[in-house]
This record gives sequence, structure tokens and C-alpha cells, in this order.
Amino acid sequence: MPVGSGVLHSLAERSSVLPHLNKHLTLFAKRDFTEGCRDLAARMGNVSLVSFPEMTEQTG
Repeated sequence: MPVGSGVLHSLAERSSVLPHLNKHLTLFAKRDFTEGCRDLAARMGNVSLVSFPEMTEQTG
């Protein structure tokens, strides 16, 4: 099951306990992210979405 925007909302809320003003969030998924999660991450602008297949991808 893809990771949805609710998980990203939760991560952003929980990051509010950190005192830093300029935060960059990274969300990892075993498989993929929903389109809603991808859209929200793009709108937020400070989020990286990384799926397991991307982490294990062989580069040239």
C-alpha cells in the first residue's frame, strides 16, 4: 500500500517540536507514495520522498 498524504501531514506536525526554522523532511516508503502525497510534498517544497526501489536502484 502506498504512503499517503496523512503520513506526510503527521511527519510535518511532529517536526514542529524541533527548534529549527528551515527544516527539510524526508519520508521513506517501502513501495511508493500516493499522488496526493506527491502533490503535497511538491507544494510544501521542503520534502524529499524516497521509495525503497529508488534506494536500491543501480546507477551507471
